[in-house]
Amino acid sequence: YASLRQCIWSFFALQLGLSGSAMNTRNLLAVLEQKKIAPDNRATIDAILRQCDTGIFTGAAMETDKQDLLEQTKQVLEKIADSLCQA
Repeated sequence: YASLRQCIWSFFALQLGLSGSAMNTRNLLAVLEQKKIAPDNRATIDAILRQCDTGIFTGAAMETDKQDLLEQTKQVLEKIADSLCQA
């Protein structure tokens, strides 16, 4: 979960120039909304980041297949990257 979370934030640092204190979920979602990213893609990335945080900070065993989570992350980041390129 920690590696996936770090990769997601690295993606947004490169794509949106986020760094430091701007790298939080609330700010990310606001920036994505400003960039006209589809609401379902914003909701998906929010859910993935929450899932990563839950896995990292609680150590709770979750029912989600990590491979499915990785594939879902890949798909949503590709959609977001495509939308940012079209903007």
